[in-house]
Amino acid sequence: MVVKVYNTKTLHKKIVINGISYLINKDGSYSLPLFTEPVDVKLIDFNNKVLLFKAANFSNEKDITTETQFPLDTTEDVCHFLPNSLVFDKSLNTHSSSPVNRYFVWTPYLNVSGISKQFNVFNISSIDIPDDSKDAFLYFTYPSVSKMSDLFVELSIRLEFENNNFEINDPRLSILDFNNEVKFKNPNICTEMPFKIQKGEKSGVVDISFSKNECQGFANVIGLFITTGNDTKLKVTTATFTRQTTSQNLKECEANTMQCVGMECTPQGGNFEVGCEPNCGKCIDGKSCNTEGMCEVNERKNTRSSCGAIFALMGLVLCFIF
Repeated sequence: MVVKVYNTKTLHKKIVINGISYLINKDGSYSLPLFTEPVDVKLIDFNNKVLLFKAANFSNEKDITTETQFPLDTTEDVCHFLPNSLVFDKSLNTHSSSPVNRYFVWTPYLNVSGISKQFNVFNISSIDIPDDSKDAFLYFTYPSVSKMSDLFVELSIRLEFENNNFEINDPRLSILDFNNEVKFKNPNICTEMPFKIQKGEKSGVVDISFSKNECQGFANVIGLFITTGNDTKLKVTTATFTRQTTSQNLKECEANTMQCVGMECTPQGGNFEVGCEPNCGKCIDGKSCNTEGMCEVNERKNTRSSCGAIFALMGLVLCFIF
């Protein structure tokens, strides 16, 4: 019978049943004899770790599962996925607008009178709020949800204006669904978040605070309502998160650290910044990862001297001569 193993998250090489080893086929399957009675099946990975399928019944079961998993290597190098703290700034113009980077940037929207406009952060220097707008909803979206109150302390939005005849109201967190069409799945994760606004003569800043006690939901949108007057000429120039202290010491890496294209292991050094190497796996025993992310056979260094063997051979030859 032919057996295929899936959802192991680990490369495996053989199955052992009743002390007999069955090596993996080229197509990833295993050719096993038909067992009519339940048997213990051991799946062996390339580092000789064992995953046990207890009393597997091949006669009655189509899919056989196990409640255990391959032992995991403990490591202190844990990678955390965090939304970018830079939400909007004209410096984003210098960033690449590649499809990969678009998964790691915030996207601004402005809804005025029920009509939403999306802004391209890669080619604008400010977000202009129309004059005489009533409850225009400015919001920033991220491709994935997160528990923002665990990650951030506040969001600071810097403004420029000609007249300070405008109002800010009801900052909130929401979930936006990107699957079929861009629409709000849950617009009220957190509403009326605490905020303060400081207005100068021609500029100001809005600080929206995150409260862990009051806001525990997951979200991918933060927004606020803006009402402007005649000749306000309000512009949003920057928007930046302040991280929680637990996240401030984490090393921030570029989007390309998520890519393992053409690599079969985590590269040692190379073109990646230390601490930002992509996690592409480990080589099997006897091989090591080079700077290009490829597994190479370890060089064997024989340090034993051959002088003794040479002298012994010369002595044996002399004995035969004499």
